[in-house]
Amino acid sequence: DGLRSIATPTRIVVGGSAFVLPVATWLHERLAANELVMLAPEVGHYAFLPEATDRGRRASPDCCIDASGVDRGSVHARVAALAAELFQSV
Repeated sequence: DGLRSIATPTRIVVGGSAFVLPVATWLHERLAANELVMLAPEVGHYAFLPEATDRGRRASPDCCIDASGVDRGSVHARVAALAAELFQSV
């Protein structure tokens, strides 16, 4: 119930296949002034991390290799634009 009292505009950005999607939806339903932005269905949770090196992709493929068609640079640019837009609006 305490979350409903938060009036600060909030934008929740999540990948369409991120394992935290249920948590993002739960927050969205409880925060008063928020927007839930779901990126493409193939965008996973780890697409928000920096792009990995070849060594990183070999060592931790689950965190470093995205689904086909996902470009981390584009994900990062989209999230940065959404953040800037939100900050300019408040």
